This record gives sequence, C-alpha cells and structure tokens, in this order.
Amino acid sequence: MSVLTATYNAQPTAVLTAREAELASRSDTGLRKQTGEGEAFTGGGMSLPPKMESVPVFACPCVLLCFNMIQLKNRSTEGEIVDSFKKIKRIAAENNGFIETGDIVAEGIRKEKLKQLLELGKLERISRGRYILSGAMADDYKILQMRCKSSIFSHTTALYLLGLSDRVPSQYHITVPQGSNVTYLSREYDDLVFHYVKPAVLNLGLTSVKSPFGNAVRAYDPERTICDLLKGKSKFDIQIISSALKSYFRSRRDIAKLSKYSRILGVQDLLQTYSEVLL
Repeated sequence: MSVLTATYNAQPTAVLTAREAELASRSDTGLRKQTGEGEAFTGGGMSLPPKMESVPVFACPCVLLCFNMIQLKNRSTEGEIVDSFKKIKRIAAENNGFIETGDIVAEGIRKEKLKQLLELGKLERISRGRYILSGAMADDYKILQMRCKSSIFSHTTALYLLGLSDRVPSQYHITVPQGSNVTYLSREYDDLVFHYVKPAVLNLGLTSVKSPFGNAVRAYDPERTICDLLKGKSKFDIQIISSALKSYFRSRRDIAKLSKYSRILGVQDLLQTYSEVLL
C-alpha cells in the first residue's frame, strides 16, 4: 500500500476522497519544491498550500473501501447492542428485575450480545442463566434461593416474611437438607445462618410467600416456624418466641396442624408449656 504524505489545511485526521487519492497516485511528475516559506506539493493538477503539518493520505481506493466498511460494521454492532439492551430492560421490568437466558433467547437476542453486555457492565450474573440489571436494587431473598434451589427460609426470617414479626431480620435463617454444600454462599455472605434437617422433614410445612420486593420465595408456614423456634429456643431471644406465639394465637390458628407438627419435630411438650402460659 502506497502512502502519500501531503500538507493539508483541514483537521489533522482528514482523509482525501478516493478520487483525489487516485489522481494523486497517478502523478508521475509530482515533486516537492523547497521554498523559503515551507514545502508545497504539486502534481497531477493538485496543489496544496505550504506551511501545513503532514498527515497520511491513503492512496488505494480499496483501503478506503475497507475502512468505510469497518466503520459501518462498528456502528451496526453498537446499534444491535443498544437494541438488545432495550429488550432486556423490558424483560427485567416484566419479571420484577430478573432476567433469564430463556427469555433473552425468546426475544431473538444472540448470546454473544448477552456476553458483550456483561463485559460492558450493563448486567450482573447472579446464578447460572439468571441476571439482573447493574445498579438495580437487588432482592436478596430471591437471589439466595436462585443460587441454592433447596433452601427454605425459616425461623425468624420466616416469621418476618409471614407477618408474625415486624423485626427486619439481621440474618437470613435458611434450612437446607443434611449434606448440602453451601460454603460457596457462606464465603460471599456473612449474614447467613444455615439449619440442616433430614430430607424426610424438609418439606414439612413448606409454603410460598412474597418477599419485600414482591417475588415469590419458599418459606415455612406459621406452624412449622413456631415448632422450629421451640426446637432451637436456646439460640433465640425468648421474647421473639413468645411474641410469635401470641401473634399466631391472636390471628390464624390451626391447632390440629400445630399439634401434628410438634409431634413430628419432637417439641410437643415445649409447645404445651408455652401454650398454657399464653392462653
């Protein structure tokens, strides 16, 4: 590729048109004349003024064509990323801030665009195939359960989600099956308390409740939660347990279910003692 050096009075990055470059390259008589005021370039009918800084001029039309094609491709790629991000923001708005790979593919967005948005910091990956918009207010209740599918909110966290306590929990109490490996979560969160139970009783009292952000999460029902608190009473403030029982007996009572759960979980005597005091 031949490159001509010329002086030009336009912006330093100016490039001659393909026709001008072609005319310049055809010149056999072009020469530089040294004058007292600077250099001037003449040839092929072209004359450029003296005393100007040199800029490179691409003489080959093919190079100019390739350059223009690269620019068009870059603009096209940028446009596709912007369009993809608009679609993803709509998906997030329709799903309480959460985005799944399946929804992205259904919108006709290629996975390479998803990767580019992650690299640009527009999205955050929260678990395999699940994302949120960067900077969005995250629902940790939902995110934790997305990252650990067997987890169930229990104890004081369940009390709060069930409306049996107005204390915002300072820790997330989570029940998982015995043998679960949750060290990856413990490394990232310092406010998680895990309770391990046998698989046979894991789903006893399992229900679905709304997180403070309006997302459906798994938690234990009131009867299971009260029995869990009684079973681990040495780890909790007695006032929390008493308040929970009072709230339960004042509002929604299913004594038959509560009695059944207490027998299964081995807290029947404790339940009877607390009930006699409170009722």
